Amino acid sequence: MPKVMNFLLDRRRLLIGLAAASTAAAAPVVAGAVPVLESPQLLRLADLLPGVLAERQAARDHKQAVINDWWWEWPLAPAAICDGHAYGYNRDCEHGLTGSPILASGEAVPTEKRDYSWEAIQERKANPDAHYSRLVLSAKFLTSKRDDCLRAIRRKRPKHQLSPVEIAELETLAADYSERAALAADYEAERERVRAASGYGEAVARCEAAFDAMSKLIGEIVATPATTMAGVIIKAQALAAWEADPQAISNISSWSWPGAFASEVLAIASA
Repeated sequence: MPKVMNFLLDRRRLLIGLAAASTAAAAPVVAGAVPVLESPQLLRLADLLPGVLAERQAARDHKQAVINDWWWEWPLAPAAICDGHAYGYNRDCEHGLTGSPILASGEAVPTEKRDYSWEAIQERKANPDAHYSRLVLSAKFLTSKRDDCLRAIRRKRPKHQLSPVEIAELETLAADYSERAALAADYEAERERVRAASGYGEAVARCEAAFDAMSKLIGEIVATPATTMAGVIIKAQALAAWEADPQAISNISSWSWPGAFASEVLAIASA
């Protein structure tokens, strides 16, 4: 018999097995018969799932509410401490409350695919503030640049003494760096104040804890053997909830869960 025909017969046999398992799960227990019971451990884990999922959703909602309430309270960097734009990922670009890059207007940097037509490129070049985040110089960097200038003035040069004009230029540059460092320090302090007042860090921690709890529970549900269709349904519901979470892809161990679930369904259908 061709392999395709074997496969079709196997599939029919499995469907009959699943139908029988479903019927057995729904049928009343006959007196004297020994019912096939679902794993108490799996049932216990299933009872925990609604609460864990509810906390995960509540944590995500709370985090989004914090972002909505505090996004525009976030300070924008003074122009004096900005130096060009970040045309790709750069840790020194201007960031918002969530840590994502923002524009000079305070809006999030667009994430959609860019138009690379000649006209679009020219428009971005003419108005970079509308498309790219600014590079922000830190107080630490500006202070080090000031110190470099002062060090250059103090350095002894027996053969090449600085001229009065050069010294004046370095002093002016040092004063400029010092002023900008003070601006940067105030800006950084205000960022920390807003971050602390918003409670964003706590909201993120709650969200991550809820995700970890959900990941752990669903992993245990998948790993606990099911003996009836009731157990299969429990696992299907858990996996459906998992796939609906936007952070699910980040858990590498979960990538094997669908395969494990499919194998178990086939095993129950074949029994």
